[in-house]
Amino acid sequence: MKYNTIINFPEKGIESFSLSANELQTVGKSYSKVFFYMLVESGTALFAINENKYSVTPTTLVIFAPEYSGQLLYASSDFRSEMLIVTKSFLDTLPASDSMYKHIAKVMLQQRQVNPLNKSQQLVLSESIRQIQKKLRLLQHHLYREIVQNSLVAFLLEISNIWIENHWDLWEEYHQVRYEYVLKRFIEVLMQNYRKEHLVPFYAGQLNITPQYLSLIVKSLTGRTPSQFIFERLYCEARTLLCHPNLSIKEISELLQFSDQSAFGKFFKKHAGLSPVEFRKKMTHRNSL
Repeated sequence: MKYNTIINFPEKGIESFSLSANELQTVGKSYSKVFFYMLVESGTALFAINENKYSVTPTTLVIFAPEYSGQLLYASSDFRSEMLIVTKSFLDTLPASDSMYKHIAKVMLQQRQVNPLNKSQQLVLSESIRQIQKKLRLLQHHLYREIVQNSLVAFLLEISNIWIENHWDLWEEYHQVRYEYVLKRFIEVLMQNYRKEHLVPFYAGQLNITPQYLSLIVKSLTGRTPSQFIFERLYCEARTLLCHPNLSIKEISELLQFSDQSAFGKFFKKHAGLSPVEFRKKMTHRNSL
């Protein structure tokens, strides 16, 4: 029998809850632009992720990323897990410095779907999820969105730290090690140059490979193109800068190396659905509440 959770996608962009075997329904499905984090606490289960099957036991973190097809094929009667569902658009709004973003991006790139944990790591992630759930209940908090965002950042950083502890930065097969190295270097170069360099050939040149080869590697490992990474980082930085009232929109467009204010405005509206002026007004109004 095949199982799949009943998903109610959160209007807030993030939701977390406990999930047991009797809360599962038939027929699996994949979702775009949504991340699922499942921390298994008891019981056993069998997952199919992109046609590969994985048996999971307690102290396992299972991650379903956008564009990955995932099914829960079997769950024991005592199966229980903590679920965290986050939309891609919510992740794009996370407050993070460039150095912090490198670690968050590594988790979002989905190098590993099934992550066995030791007892200590399980407890750390379990507590991180509980903190997110606690913040999600504080609906009357004046800085509700900010405290939820920061609790999610802490959770993602804990996952990144576990990968470092477990030496999961490299893959066993040679070509995968090579691909992983190129992806890691691309993110590093991106963090150093995204404000002034917006085109894929620049990043390919820094890695001494062709733009086509860079696109092949990034797409195969992440499901996204190098241009998407560049524009997503630019958009996140633009949002951050627009929250600083002492910077004019013209100054922000210059900081981000757009040809002129009009080009910046078109870029921002394409991603936000609002002009920079409209977005700034919206944020000013929200902060005044």
